[in-house]
Amino acid sequence: MLGAAFWPGGEAAAQATVDTMSCAAAQRFVQANGSYNKKTGFGPLSIRPVRPLRPGEAANCGPRQYPSFFLERTLDNPSCNLGYNCMTRDIR
Repeated sequence: MLGAAFWPGGEAAAQATVDTMSCAAAQRFVQANGSYNKKTGFGPLSIRPVRPLRPGEAANCGPRQYPSFFLERTLDNPSCNLGYNCMTRDIR
């Protein structure tokens, strides 16, 4: 039960995947944990780190970076924005 040690709420939180949550609940989960679980054919896959994006807030990346958004299917939204990471542009 190694995964349960890393997630608040124990084993149930460790196995919760965003496809079983509403979009708002999934966004709250990411805000609280900085990560989320995605359902795969091999079991839950932990996606981290994720920068939460609050309503009305713009992604905040550096000058040579761009935001890569995490859009996932939830119970009520086929494309729920859970947050983002900043990716570095390949400048040659």
